[in-house]
Amino acid sequence: MIFRFRQMNKFRIAVLSILVIQFGLHLLLYYNTETFSGISESGALFGTLDQILNGGRPKPLYGFYWYFTPAYIAFFLIQLFGSIDSYFIFQCLLATVTSFLVWKLVFKISGSELSGLVAVVLTTVYTEFLLLSSVFYNQVYENFFLVLFLLILVNFIRKGSAIKVVLNGAGLILVTLGSLLFRNTMLFIFFYLLLAGLFFLWARDSQTGKKLLVMSAIIFGLVFIVRPFDRLREGAHKPGMLLEFWGHTPYGGNGGEVGFIYPENEELFNKRLSEYADRNNEAEITPQVLEDFKAYEVKRFITREPHKWILLQVKKILYTFGVMPQRDGLTMLVNGKADIGWVTAAVMLQFPFLIIMILFILTADFSLQRMSEPPGYRFLVFLMGAYLITGISVFATWAERYRIVAMLAFIIPVIAVDISRLRELVKPENRKSLLARSSFAILMIVVWGLQAYEALILHPERYVGALDKMIQ
Repeated sequence: MIFRFRQMNKFRIAVLSILVIQFGLHLLLYYNTETFSGISESGALFGTLDQILNGGRPKPLYGFYWYFTPAYIAFFLIQLFGSIDSYFIFQCLLATVTSFLVWKLVFKISGSELSGLVAVVLTTVYTEFLLLSSVFYNQVYENFFLVLFLLILVNFIRKGSAIKVVLNGAGLILVTLGSLLFRNTMLFIFFYLLLAGLFFLWARDSQTGKKLLVMSAIIFGLVFIVRPFDRLREGAHKPGMLLEFWGHTPYGGNGGEVGFIYPENEELFNKRLSEYADRNNEAEITPQVLEDFKAYEVKRFITREPHKWILLQVKKILYTFGVMPQRDGLTMLVNGKADIGWVTAAVMLQFPFLIIMILFILTADFSLQRMSEPPGYRFLVFLMGAYLITGISVFATWAERYRIVAMLAFIIPVIAVDISRLRELVKPENRKSLLARSSFAILMIVVWGLQAYEALILHPERYVGALDKMIQ
């Protein structure tokens, strides 16, 4: 018993030490970074911060997509400490706390100190995540709230007193509402809870199922009926279409991207738009006619070419978790104070990501029977993965910069929880599983190779041209 206690202490000390190192890496990358306003929507946030510093009080939320809440947090910290650096140090600390929450989540699910240690190591070497702290944006908050939500949810479904259930339920509500001050990620979390509740009812755990269904109804009512943040918002809080045009038609780039990019795609779009206007006796192309045509094209593509639409969704997921380096991270590394060439920067970004993805393929246990085992924590994590991947790839367009939250709240926890399967795979009785997983890993590497071939050989004018602009 004493030996085990000492071993646990060694794991905890190792975790704490790695978290300190991670915080240092966040700071190091921040102080290396020169490029801020050109990253993601940070230029808009800096503009909002300037308004606040000059006495203005713009609303923190605008429309369906714009969240300026970080500008108010930055304003508060600048008033307190006198420097914008204090805000980015806060982001570095928040990201490190998120890694700690990942450790806690993994340990609660697995009960393994080794699994917890693996989780912290993976978040520490994951360069895309480390660089987020240097961006005046909202993804650091997104990661924090999603992991915290999962952690509270695990506590919520545990058997306990009524007081604990109420407190954890209140925690889920507060985290959901808090997250919606920064990003839309948890807007439909009620649906996630609904599916989770139905699953537990199916698994004959009626008490947990009912709790989740009640929580789903409460969050739905608050978010969509009470709408507590409407007074903090300018404009309408609703998407233009149920299925986003660029994400569900083949016009955008190589499919599922925002913008035509290639002239032939725009020419085909204009040709079909003209034909649509003629068929409907539209004298001119008004904004409403354009929106109607886009909705028509989404419906036409899904209903008349469903096989191509399904392939497009698969392609979007593969590109989201593909070989192309994250643009924002590459920009920060290449234009930072340290002299880092784009090849070195790309390797720094992609090598940890690719290793993590291969580990996921080799370790993840997708068995429904295993997921169904009480108390059902594993199912909650896998369902969250499906929720996030659907949101960042299938629901709209794909973008590799959005994958980070899925890595933090799904892929890394699953690897850590199932890390013992690596040793199991090499046993003679598991040769078939090893062969299947190795084959899938090789297939993924082939896909990455094809993506690199497309970027560097088939369309160098697009990718190399974008890189040249980035470096300048």
